[in-house]
This record gives sequence, C-alpha cells and structure tokens, in this order.
Amino acid sequence: MPNMPKREEAKKRRRELAITKAIAFCLMFVTILMSISLVQARELARELTEEETEVGEVFRVSYLQDTRKVWSDWRLITATGTDQWWLQQSRMAYTDTNGLRRFSEKGYYMVAMNRYYGSVGDVVLITMRNGCSYRCLVADQLTADPDFGPVIGFIVDSDYIPEKCQKTGDMSYASSQFAGMIVTVSNLGKVADCLMS
Repeated sequence: MPNMPKREEAKKRRRELAITKAIAFCLMFVTILMSISLVQARELARELTEEETEVGEVFRVSYLQDTRKVWSDWRLITATGTDQWWLQQSRMAYTDTNGLRRFSEKGYYMVAMNRYYGSVGDVVLITMRNGCSYRCLVADQLTADPDFGPVIGFIVDSDYIPEKCQKTGDMSYASSQFAGMIVTVSNLGKVADCLMS
C-alpha cells in the first residue's frame, strides 16, 4: 500500500485548505459586522448630539472597495467649456499646502468620483471608518470600477503634493483623515445650494 501516505497527505492538505477557507470567511464576516456596527454607532452619536445636517442620498461603501485615494493633476482637465474645466478655472478654486485643490471659503476638496455617487457639481460628505468625515465637491468623473476600484480621486497640483503621495499614487498619506476605508458617501446636493446654506 504505497499510496496510503500520499492519500493521507492529500487528505491533510484538503483539511488545512478547508480550515483556511473557514478562517477567511469568519474574518470577512467579522469585518462586515464591524463596519455595520461602526456606522450604527456614528448614526446614534449624530442623533444624540442632534446635529442638524441636510443629507440627501447615503451610499454605503463595500468593504471590497479599494482603500486608495488616487489623484490626478488639475491641469489635465483640458476640455474647455465643460463643467469640470469651469470649476478648476473659477476664482473660488485654489490649492492648499498639501497640493489638494479646494473650492470656496467652505474649503470643499475637489474630487473625481464615479457617477453612482453623484454628478459634477454635487457636494458629498465622505465618512471614514476612522471616524473622520470631510466634504468634497465632485469636480470630475472617476472611471474606476464602481464595485472594486477606488471610491475617490483627489484633484491636486502635483507640484505640491507630499513626496510619498507622488510615489504611491495615494493621497491617504497627505493627512490622517484620509487614511483607511470610506464607509459612506452622502450626496448633499448641488454646490450652488450648499454655498447658500
């Protein structure tokens, strides 16, 4: 019976693979539960503090989504006459010390996003798993995969972004508020309406 050790070895490998898959499934399940409970905790905290904010449609972001915050230089928006181009040329657009393009005295970050979350000219509230949230102006369309690609692409002046962001292509390194996973994207409406409030 020379095949017996090979059979036992194959059985052992199948058992180890099944255990590995079960552990991976459990970790994925715990990750989902953690993100749900964090979102619920944040919502409860908002209710308790009675923060009055007008929130339009809220989109929950899949845990499978890419956590990178990609970037693109604002000078690459060259189609004159488009909404994207006009926003960058506006007197209300400026570049901050980290090279991030901002808009208005409210300081909205200018970003590119998939059409699923909103269209050019919409203001969105990004809520991170780390508890931070920030408002952005959708100033361009992101063409990444809406299910697995990056959720957000910052529009920057590449001459001024931190060196680590240039090397990695990830603006998560520009500030701790950008690090980690995006939990929700809330569409707050058109920028003209948000500037009035």
